[in-house]
Amino acid sequence: MRCLSEGELRAFIDVQGDDQAAAEAHLAACPACRAAADELRGNAELAAAAVAALRPARLPAAAETEAARGRLGAALLPSPAGRQQEQNRPPAAAARSRRRSSSSTSPRSPR
Repeated sequence: MRCLSEGELRAFIDVQGDDQAAAEAHLAACPACRAAADELRGNAELAAAAVAALRPARLPAAAETEAARGRLGAALLPSPAGRQQEQNRPPAAAARSRRRSSSSTSPRSPR
């Protein structure tokens, strides 16, 4: 049997396929493919541990998610009164106001 490609080795490790017996026989006889399969298994174990570490202890309830979206939207969007004031300003004053508010949140570049 020819050596297995990385994709074939991943399929062998991740999924029980039709050629499982043939792949096992090849790995028993081929040190290069066996080493590659061992490395892929190690990578899969590391990835699984990383994903598990990032998994939250519990998922938030729908009400919690909606409340967070509302808080985020309120923080990012100007108030209706602020939008109205902006619309009533002359264009040059409105542009200066926008530049001032955006420069206060971002670092200034050295001149």
